Amino acid sequence: MPVQNKARAASSELIEGEAPDQVETMHTRLLYLLAYLVGMQVKVTTTSGDVYHGVLCSINPTDAQSVVLRYAYIQNSGKAALPIDTLVIRGDDCLDISGEVGFGDDTGIDSLRTG
Repeated sequence: MPVQNKARAASSELIEGEAPDQVETMHTRLLYLLAYLVGMQVKVTTTSGDVYHGVLCSINPTDAQSVVLRYAYIQNSGKAALPIDTLVIRGDDCLDISGEVGFGDDTGIDSLRTG
């Protein structure tokens, strides 16, 4: 079974009651959003409740929630530690992924205006 078909089969099992073409469309949108975040600061929450911050290095297109972070560190670990050079978080351990884009204040937003 080709990789793309495996991804489709796995995706359709995760969302019961949805038409296969709808599941494929949602999977494609998720991949697009995650691909957009590659190279940016992200926050990943695991099923154990740990929250990691780091640079999103890559994603697995067959399991969109499997991610690789570079220079990752754990939030609120209670101790100062060096960042983890490369951290792989498997899809079944990944609960949430969010991009960290911040402007600071209105002056940061104003500096982005071109007109």
